[in-house]
Amino acid sequence: MINLSVQEQVRAFEGLSDGGHIIVACSSCKAGLLDIWVTRPNEIDPGTGKPFHWKVRANCPFCEDKSFIVEFDGGYHVGGVGTLKEGGEDTDPSTIWTDFDEANGVLNYLVKKASPDAKPSK
Repeated sequence: MINLSVQEQVRAFEGLSDGGHIIVACSSCKAGLLDIWVTRPNEIDPGTGKPFHWKVRANCPFCEDKSFIVEFDGGYHVGGVGTLKEGGEDTDPSTIWTDFDEANGVLNYLVKKASPDAKPSK
């Protein structure tokens, strides 16, 4: 009998694997903005038959600039970084939302500070 932890059971059930983390940082002040965890690196887009390909950018709530565009393949989960986390937990979903830039094919993450006095995490 194989004894799996709860996390391992969830990963196995959901078909998740650790495809690595991508930290999206501001292009100007270098604050960490998003932690993208690729959990299904080979997930296929049923519309194209090819792996999902993403272009992601995040705004910076600290200096009002943006990150560079980050590209990666596969299914993923996203959360806050450093001071964009509260008590070690990801920010409330209302602090990270998206807007699709259709002209450039870029998914923009609009990030708000977890609290008004939050400082950037570098």
